[in-house]
Amino acid sequence: GEAETTLQDATQNVEQVEAPVTPAPTTVTPAADCQSNF
Repeated sequence: GEAETTLQDATQNVEQVEAPVTPAPTTVTPAADCQSNF
């Protein structure tokens, strides 16, 4: 339904925005993880 489509779209948008910033989205501290990666 519309609710499912909206949720999927929102999830995709979040992934697209956070992907470059947080290479490991499962980590509790993405900021520290990003610094260690660079």
